[in-house]
Amino acid sequence: MEQPTTAAQPAPTWMLRLGDGGEFGPADLNLLEEWARQGRVPHDGLLVETADPSRVRSVFAEPRLARLLKAPPTMPFTAAAVPAGGASALIPYANPPALIAYYCGIFALIPGIGALLGVAAVILGIIGFMRYRRKPEIKGAIHAWVGIILGGLLTLAWGALLVWMFAEGF
Repeated sequence: MEQPTTAAQPAPTWMLRLGDGGEFGPADLNLLEEWARQGRVPHDGLLVETADPSRVRSVFAEPRLARLLKAPPTMPFTAAAVPAGGASALIPYANPPALIAYYCGIFALIPGIGALLGVAAVILGIIGFMRYRRKPEIKGAIHAWVGIILGGLLTLAWGALLVWMFAEGF
């Protein structure tokens, strides 16, 4: 336990020794706490007392630092993180056939090219769903199903319209 400081006894200061041999300081406990909040104090760091360099201790031996070093990071979250492998919960970047099937199914609503895009949506949707079944972490099952169902329905609708048009003679 630390002794309370008096006017005659200055607050102790330390050098922060890093694992690679580098040193920072001298620093009092308040400055060391600020460094710890900023993530500048490594867990393998050592505190060397400036008044007596033979007194060396771990940064975890100081309770005020140990509390901060064991706490979770306090940096604000500023960017959307894509998990390893590109598996997103919303957009299946790691499963391109499922994603392309989805968009082909949506764009199959366009007259003229809708039937072709509908067929592409069904084929790519099946491929994307098979990839998802083999590797569920890549996501994309919903996108694949949207492509299959919407592409299939629109292919049938455009085909029926085309047959009707030919039967009526335009």
